[in-house]
Amino acid sequence: MAEVTWDIDTDSGTGYDYASLNAWEAAEQTDLVADGDIANPICRASSGSADTTVCEINGWTTGAANYILIEEASGDEALKDEWDATRYRLSVTDPDQACLLLKEDYVRIDGIQTELIYSTANYKSCIGAGDISETNNDLRVMNCRVRTSATGETTGVNLNVSNVNASIWNTIATGFYYGIRFGGATGKCYHNVAYDSGAYGIVDQGDTSTVIRNCASFANDDDWYFGGTVDADYNASDDGDGTHSVSPSGSDWDNEFVDPANGDFTPLNTGNIYHAGIAISGLTTDMLGKTWDDPPTIGVVEYVASGGLFIPVAMNHYRSMK
Repeated sequence: MAEVTWDIDTDSGTGYDYASLNAWEAAEQTDLVADGDIANPICRASSGSADTTVCEINGWTTGAANYILIEEASGDEALKDEWDATRYRLSVTDPDQACLLLKEDYVRIDGIQTELIYSTANYKSCIGAGDISETNNDLRVMNCRVRTSATGETTGVNLNVSNVNASIWNTIATGFYYGIRFGGATGKCYHNVAYDSGAYGIVDQGDTSTVIRNCASFANDDDWYFGGTVDADYNASDDGDGTHSVSPSGSDWDNEFVDPANGDFTPLNTGNIYHAGIAISGLTTDMLGKTWDDPPTIGVVEYVASGGLFIPVAMNHYRSMK
């Protein structure tokens, strides 16, 4: 089996293969199962330009061992403390459905910043799924950051599609109507942050058997919507839903994160989320590649003491969850 890589550079830097994800996808569609390959486009913005074209993953043949992995280059990873307009980002105005639309059975998105820019934004999302007909599938979104300033019915990561087996972890969603949304066959929601949602932070639409662990959902109109079979445990919120729920120290989220109002979800070790989670089998590293403590801190990253040395995982760092 071979892992085939491409260099996606919005600024057409040295050695680049394509200037956008859309151009790569349209040119490289293939039968990965027959080829025996993993498709791995690696995204960067060598001079800071955004990728502004919708990318729809469609027309491939994928399998459990022959999947598509879209990830960031080293130095372009989504961050815990800010949206970085110098790094690779997929920033799309008014997509028909989603900025990045997944229509194949086995696709993984790792570390990508995605932004929904709008003029008419209802029923659109940053990362979405559609037309997944096979019951054998596995969609994964991890270590990503998605945002919008839209006021309509938008969703950050929307895997609310029949039959979909979806996993989302170490991901930040801010400013949407729905932050993170499940609604297929099974859902795994671990170590995410959903903030400033107009309706719900984290949603199980009703058809899904969803497990939610170590997530922080707060400053939303409503932090959770549980429409299906949901196992929510060791999460932090304003609402206190689920078991072993954690509330902010002094009823103030500034006691839990450095500056959530300005997008900095770096945890503090003086709040209630610090080491208040539960270990997730197979999920060993946080958004930046640091090993989770046991018990872990709730949110997207583990606490690192000021002045502590941490070297992020390098390019092609794909952090798996078994």
